Amino acid sequence: MIPPPFSYFQVTQIGETKPHKSKKCGILHCVHKYDHFVRDTERLFDRKLERRTEIEKGYVQLLEAVFVAIDRIAKEQQKVPSEVVLFENYHHLGELMKAMRLTCLSDLQKKATQLYESNLNEYVTVKLGNPIMKISTFFAGVKQSLTSAMRPEEVGFQINYSRNVLKGIIKQYPLKDVRKSIENVLNKIEKHVCEEEGLFEVVSTTYLHNIMTQITEYQDLLKKCYPDSGITFEFKADEITHIFESRGKPHQKTKG
Repeated sequence: MIPPPFSYFQVTQIGETKPHKSKKCGILHCVHKYDHFVRDTERLFDRKLERRTEIEKGYVQLLEAVFVAIDRIAKEQQKVPSEVVLFENYHHLGELMKAMRLTCLSDLQKKATQLYESNLNEYVTVKLGNPIMKISTFFAGVKQSLTSAMRPEEVGFQINYSRNVLKGIIKQYPLKDVRKSIENVLNKIEKHVCEEEGLFEVVSTTYLHNIMTQITEYQDLLKKCYPDSGITFEFKADEITHIFESRGKPHQKTKG
């Protein structure tokens, strides 16, 4: 059973959680404690126990306190982007709740999953940067032109979106430079993400998917707005994929 004083004591401890002293923030102590607490309690107590409701209330109360602690520490620590602390720890909690199959935590499980996915997306699309930024900016303008009722074949007649401007931008992104930028990003991911949760491959694959989606879209716009121009990128999609594949899998434990 979970007497109120014990539950209160646990909530207080969780509220006092501090970031790790290691270079990576990783999975917080309060998350580990909650994980062990739930697993140990489920092993010791029957789910048909008459006073089961009190146990489940304790689970919810403690988990809500853990959520607050994660958000606070993500803001306080300065070792890694706050999104990393958030997506790693919410991923861990989401996996715990999925494994334990506790109905009382279903709403918080959905919230943890949502926070994991949104912060992973924010980290990948905003914090890691874009290895073909000027190309992306150019085609964002092309897309804007198309939304203003301009016909595709007319886009290239604008000064800012002429064929010569596009060629000049593309020349700034030879394969070797794009490879270097991507490798720097992969180094950054490895520096930020903890081995314990094993999300390096998930993050890098998400980043790759984001780049490939952009390249596919831009190639379609090239065909649509600059037909018969012979303009192509100085890298191929499979060459970009190979950069990620050749990096290998630095962390053996992988979760998704």
